[in-house]
Amino acid sequence: MDEHLSDDQIAGLSQAEVPRADRLRVVRHLLKGCPACSQRLAARLSEDSISASESRLTKNRYSAAIGRAFHALPRAVESAEAMKAQYGVQIPYRLTQEERVEFLITKAFEARYRDAEEMVRFAFWAKTAAETLPHEVLGKLAVADLQARAWASYGNALRVADDFHGAREAFKEAAVRCKRGSGDLR
Repeated sequence: MDEHLSDDQIAGLSQAEVPRADRLRVVRHLLKGCPACSQRLAARLSEDSISASESRLTKNRYSAAIGRAFHALPRAVESAEAMKAQYGVQIPYRLTQEERVEFLITKAFEARYRDAEEMVRFAFWAKTAAETLPHEVLGKLAVADLQARAWASYGNALRVADDFHGAREAFKEAAVRCKRGSGDLR
């Protein structure tokens, strides 16, 4: 972003009220080290009518919070961009691995009447992501249940795409995973 931040964006940032749609753009701009916008933000923050001691305490807390956010942002942006490149859709970067699998299963289901190829792609990534779920965090039964759902979604997508042999194999794998799980497939 070559444009400087607007007064509304500076005001919103100083009050932690930047609209969700602008957050990433605003933070990226500040991370690039724009001195003009950084000075405007600092001036805006110093205009607040807080006592000197409260201001120092608030500034330290604010600086610490912003520092943590700035430190985490490049990884989050990189992760979100990698997921978009990998899955072909913008996946919210704050999703857990389990939620990511659920998200991809849902996207596959939503594509069923619109685009069979897209449905297969989402279901494939769901079952691939399900294979990497950590047993030690979620538990073996929960992982097997989610893997069974992902494989069943993949089988259904292949069936919709008229790959009946592939669908049969995917449904067989879903049944194997289902037997390893709790049986709770929601």
